[in-house]
Amino acid sequence: MTRFRKTSLYLDHSVILDFNAGLEVNHKMRADDRIIFRINSTEKEAFMAKVQKENKKPSEVLISLVRRYLEEEEQSQTLDLEQIKLRLQEHENKLEILENKLLGESAA
Repeated sequence: MTRFRKTSLYLDHSVILDFNAGLEVNHKMRADDRIIFRINSTEKEAFMAKVQKENKKPSEVLISLVRRYLEEEEQSQTLDLEQIKLRLQEHENKLEILENKLLGESAA
């Protein structure tokens, strides 16, 4: 693990994030890229005030949001698979009931 110093840079109202900024990262997952986006000054000032109040770094909060967003997608796909399995089981149960009824009627 390596701890990097803060390297975020702010120009005008654009936010440039260095994903190495202030985070401990595993060398296998070393941050090597940036995301640049524009934000209105009111939102930026409110965000910066909140992270400062919480004694956090802007990059830490934004990286956390990105990671949670990616996890949501993975969880959503897992839930979808679980839902499919449940629906399949329900259909198999219904089919078994229908087969039993049909066999019962045939025997009578």
